[in-house]
Amino acid sequence: IQVNAETILGKAGFRQKLKVMYLIKNNFIDLIASDIHAERNNYMEKAYNIIKKKFGAEKANQLFVLNAKTLLNNNGE
Repeated sequence: IQVNAETILGKAGFRQKLKVMYLIKNNFIDLIASDIHAERNNYMEKAYNIIKKKFGAEKANQLFVLNAKTLLNNNGE
C-alpha cells in the first residue's frame, strides 16, 4: 500500500493520520510518496522526519527510499 506524505502530517484529517500510523506500525504500508503536481506543497521531508522520529531511521528509509527503488528496479516483475 502507498500513502501520500500529506496524510502523515494530518492534512487529510486526524482520523486518517491515526489509521496510517496504525498501518505503518503493523507493516501494512509499503511506501510513502507524494501527490506533488505543479503548485502543490512538497511534504516529503516533513513526513520523513515524523516517521523517523516515531518508528526509527531504518523504517523511514525503507518506506521513503528502499521500497521505491525495489519497485522501480523490478519493473513490475
